[in-house]
Amino acid sequence: MRFCSRQFGFRKWVTDPHNLDILAHYPWFTGNLKMTKSMRFDRRFTALIALALSLILPGIALGQETAGINVHGAWARENPLTGRNGAAYMVLENTGSADFLIGAQSSLAERVEVHTHIMDGDIMRMRKLDELTLAKGEVTTLAPGGHHLMMFDLKSPLVPEHSFPLMLLFKSGKTIEVDVEILSHKQAMDKAKGPASSQHH
Repeated sequence: MRFCSRQFGFRKWVTDPHNLDILAHYPWFTGNLKMTKSMRFDRRFTALIALALSLILPGIALGQETAGINVHGAWARENPLTGRNGAAYMVLENTGSADFLIGAQSSLAERVEVHTHIMDGDIMRMRKLDELTLAKGEVTTLAPGGHHLMMFDLKSPLVPEHSFPLMLLFKSGKTIEVDVEILSHKQAMDKAKGPASSQHH
């Protein structure tokens, strides 16, 4: 690692937030190693950097927590025809602050909406949701017969053993791009035999 020979240049480098996590791993930063004249700075400056670390590092940890939403196992059933509709399913794990799934976008479909199924007497009907609650610390499953992402007017067939990108949209303004695996009818039937979908809405 190369450092500026002048004290000012070194101070400028050492106060760069991108370098603070690197400095924390070096013995000389904590005073365990004698510094050369070209790298020497006073104890007040050391204290200042230590204070900066104490303020910045918790913020970094907080940012990792509030990033929050992890997506697992995104998939869709095969559909050999264009101009038809399809559906995408996945598991959404929220380890951060509460948020809401409000839709999605894909170059494969004209539009994508959040949908769910409800019972109307003895008939199961599909209903559009303006938002799907993703509570803090909860896992929400999008699965056949429950919540799902409805893709309208497919622009190309959904071919097994292929995948396509899908951009998830959240009320917080966050977006997450996921890769959706296309399963055959048999694979989809096996997948649908998993746990029932979570009903958070």
